[in-house]
Amino acid sequence: MEPQQQQSENRNQFTTLEDNVTMKQILATHADNSFHRVDLNPHLQLIEEILHHSNTLKRINIDDLQISLHMESLDKKSQKVDFVGMLEALAYTIQKISCEILYSCSRGGDAHTTTMALFKSLSRFSWDAKVVLALAAFAITYGEFWLVEELYQAHPLAKSIVLVKQLPDIFEQSEKLRPRFEALWSLIKAMLDMTKSIVQFHELPPQYISPDQPPMSAAIAQIPTAVYLTIKGVVTCASQVIGLFGLDQESIPSTTEGDELSSLAQEINNIHEHLTKQLNICNQHIDEKKQLEAYNTLVQLFATTHIDNQKILRALINYTNDDLTPLLHYDTKKPVGVEVMRRCKGTLLLISDLDISQEEFVIVNQLIPRKKGLWLPVVDRSLLWTEARQKDVDRLQSNVRFYSVRHPSLIHPAVIKYIKEIWHFNKKPVVVVLDYHGSVLSLNNLPMMWIWGWRGWPSTRMTEEILWRRMTWGLKLLVQYGFENLHEGTDENLINWMEEKRFICLYGGEDIDWIRKFTTTIKEMAKKAGIPLEMMYMG
Repeated sequence: MEPQQQQSENRNQFTTLEDNVTMKQILATHADNSFHRVDLNPHLQLIEEILHHSNTLKRINIDDLQISLHMESLDKKSQKVDFVGMLEALAYTIQKISCEILYSCSRGGDAHTTTMALFKSLSRFSWDAKVVLALAAFAITYGEFWLVEELYQAHPLAKSIVLVKQLPDIFEQSEKLRPRFEALWSLIKAMLDMTKSIVQFHELPPQYISPDQPPMSAAIAQIPTAVYLTIKGVVTCASQVIGLFGLDQESIPSTTEGDELSSLAQEINNIHEHLTKQLNICNQHIDEKKQLEAYNTLVQLFATTHIDNQKILRALINYTNDDLTPLLHYDTKKPVGVEVMRRCKGTLLLISDLDISQEEFVIVNQLIPRKKGLWLPVVDRSLLWTEARQKDVDRLQSNVRFYSVRHPSLIHPAVIKYIKEIWHFNKKPVVVVLDYHGSVLSLNNLPMMWIWGWRGWPSTRMTEEILWRRMTWGLKLLVQYGFENLHEGTDENLINWMEEKRFICLYGGEDIDWIRKFTTTIKEMAKKAGIPLEMMYMG
């Protein structure tokens, strides 16, 4: 039987028996009641660093500055007690696994048998720890191999190691070895991607998603297979590296081994694609739970009386972030904290999207006091954030005369949900008024501000009713409040016309030709009829 046909049949046999024999063997090695839970991120970071900086057929020119920055970053990490502690806790196990892999591969053991042996050695560890430790053990072998290859021409120690191990000159034989190393790197990348996803699954917060319910349960069922394939990939890659020891010019392998690496990489990528979809669904589920929790917290927060407005403002602007300066100062436009509004007896929240018209913006700029006003830009989070949208934010922030939120992303989705559902915001700008304690006085004070200005303060329904009782509906009300600051002399002209008991025609529009015809016709008709008519353009 041909080798390729034999390999194909072996793969088909594994696929058929995977849920039966092989999977039972894997699960039998796993100690369910003694999970060894550790923080794996320090190891995962270093594994990625090692694999990234290991050469693959061509020398990588890294300048001194990049090396210096990289070393400085590693030094800072190594000074952290928790980072070092996690590394120390698993150092012996990683070295033990590395020796097991090297010993088995050097004796020509098949990948499946070696993989199952590693599962037994890692029985007390959780599934994510198993795969991280195995990958770390390989990263050591792989990194040391390329380190020696890089240094052997310039460093006598590396030269001696190359001679003892009889390593080939990888760079001189790069073209012949290229297909092998390209297939090797594809498999390594697949293993690394899979390992990251498995770790991410185990880091999902259990308080928001249950392991025994979809979509988490569907992913958990696939993880043992994913771990098996990844560790099998580790063994296969290690065998390829060890196989280079004593390799001469004539014994460089054919593309058959490269095909085997590519086939395994494809298997890992296929299950990784499935796990990635499940992970996205899980994260979406978690986000929904978190948003609901945050929303309920907001509801409770507004139902409680507070000493000042600080808790309310921090909840509205910076719910889940640690940003201490989420606002822009009305004058300097420099970042400031919400404490600058602590002593406001009343806070006016202008809530709008980025499509607020220039006219509306001019009006609210005139009506809202600079030290009491705060602009909350509410954007659709489902839309891609573009340079054009950022320019809209910058333009509005540069013109606003009161405080503003530094960036729309500082407003949590739960806050947007609250604003829309409880405060009834729907694109059209509103001004919500809070008192000194952060309690809501008015859900939309904008119409009242347009009519009464600061005569309507404090903004309560009772104040509004009292003001309306004092007023008589008529043109005088329109003149006194509706036309205020519209045009110099407007009030005086209208008042004079009313005192003279003239008829007053208010008109408007944007069609200049129509306006000219309309005014000419009306004036002619009034003159012929002997009617004392005055006209005023509104616009």
